[in-house]
Amino acid sequence: MKKHTLSILVSLFLVFYIGNSAFAQGDISANKANHNVNDISDHPAIIGYLGEGGTTCEYFDFLDPGDYVAVELLNWTTWSNNPGSPEDAIVTDFVAYSSPNSFYVDGYCDLLDQFASENITSGIHSYSNMIYIPMGCCGYFNLQKYIVPGVEWGFQVYFDADGIATVDAGASGAATFNFEHDSWHSNVIVIDLDADWAKYYFNGSVMVSWQWSLGCFGNPGDISLGSSNYYAWASVGNAALAYYDNACYSDNISFVPDIDVNPASLIIQQPALKKNADQAGITHYGRIRSLQPDSFIIKNIGYESLSVESIAAGAAWLQISGYPATPFTINPWGSQNVAVDVDWDELGSAQQTDTITIASDDPDEPVVFVTVTAIPAMPASIIVEPSIQNLTYEQGSFVVTVQSNIDWEVVENCDWLSCDPASGQNDDTIIVSHEENMTGEIRSCIISIVGAEVSDSLTVVQDLTSISDNSVNSGIQVYPNPFSSTTTIAFYQQSPGTVVIALYNHLGDLIDMIRESTAQGPQKIVWNAEELPAGIYYYRIETGNMLVSGKLVKIN
Repeated sequence: MKKHTLSILVSLFLVFYIGNSAFAQGDISANKANHNVNDISDHPAIIGYLGEGGTTCEYFDFLDPGDYVAVELLNWTTWSNNPGSPEDAIVTDFVAYSSPNSFYVDGYCDLLDQFASENITSGIHSYSNMIYIPMGCCGYFNLQKYIVPGVEWGFQVYFDADGIATVDAGASGAATFNFEHDSWHSNVIVIDLDADWAKYYFNGSVMVSWQWSLGCFGNPGDISLGSSNYYAWASVGNAALAYYDNACYSDNISFVPDIDVNPASLIIQQPALKKNADQAGITHYGRIRSLQPDSFIIKNIGYESLSVESIAAGAAWLQISGYPATPFTINPWGSQNVAVDVDWDELGSAQQTDTITIASDDPDEPVVFVTVTAIPAMPASIIVEPSIQNLTYEQGSFVVTVQSNIDWEVVENCDWLSCDPASGQNDDTIIVSHEENMTGEIRSCIISIVGAEVSDSLTVVQDLTSISDNSVNSGIQVYPNPFSSTTTIAFYQQSPGTVVIALYNHLGDLIDMIRESTAQGPQKIVWNAEELPAGIYYYRIETGNMLVSGKLVKIN
């Protein structure tokens, strides 16, 4: 059935086109290994099957990219029963519905997923998968009535490059619908062999219902089910490329609604109080709320419409919204998002846990619960790193890290530094730059990062070790340096006059000053720092014709 639409000439054209198409993932295809299986009787796909009883799902996530599907998986083979050949599909991590893997169908691919060890002739069964078709490409799959393919087709759907899908089910072109490229879509086919009836759901909506025995084109045939077939089909002039994931076969199902929720529990933590309380998303009817409300999804994983009778919060501090007035209906495989907020005024300061109950109007459907844990906000906090920064003569800027859970702004008390940005939210970085040339002047600046009722600060000190002429070039000698209690500053005085030696700590604070009148000639001045703690100190010597700065290191 599926092959009657393509001539040999068109097939050859598509192979050439696909091989040169970016859509065909040439970099992946180029790494395909030649895994042809010579002794096909030893292949596990024809020795045992995984689809007998319950639900069997294959997510392809435990395979490696580049693996052949039919070589690796027990109940998969190819149209010609030749795993590892060009008919086989290849696993990829290029795109996936459930991370990390899917498989893609292109080129000569003709993959088969067999549901059981023999043809199925009774019961209610379903087959589902997720499909992703890149823009400009085509996809296709079908259901075969027999384990051995090519006897009778029960269903087939073509996804064309123009965004229109066509279904053959009970009649040619029984349904058409639009779909989006570059998106994942859900396919579900439910087959009731006992009633000789079937339904096809696309993204949770029924596209077509038909008498299963009539096959694809309305020709009476057998009532049986055997396998699913993934074939590299494309309309003329377009490329065949489709990705598939989460392929599931179920037997002995029933046409009943079924509630599921995801996730089944939420943890909502109140963010720190923002200074601007009128910001969007910060207040809700005058009350503080989470910036981005948490939510859960109600899903109908059954095959008939689900009527949600009620959604009830177990505690007054829980607020739920975002869903239609109850009762409301969710189609098969459809979903409804429900937003969950916490009334922090009602909750108070203690952590609490309670539940939201979702009930169906079906008495046979049990209620389901979502557990919500609310955690009040942590105290406001600001930490600035580093806490002290020494500027050198060559240094123009440096980076400050702000660790914060609140809004903050920069407050500084000097005009020779600038901070960018001057305000921020939560964790961020600030670039601090000096706005004028460094001078021989020793100076410091305290930069405060302030938010709410907390703050932290950074002290910036102008480092004099490389300012102007250094001590050696100016004839200045300091010894010993490092020193333990006293050190001697020796220099040559060019003419009689007053010498001023200023001493500073590492913060730039003036801690001592020596002023002496000296004659012309060599001079020695001893500085006693015995009472000071160990650390880095700076000196500044000024005479009538000299200004020199340097660094001293005191050790214990």
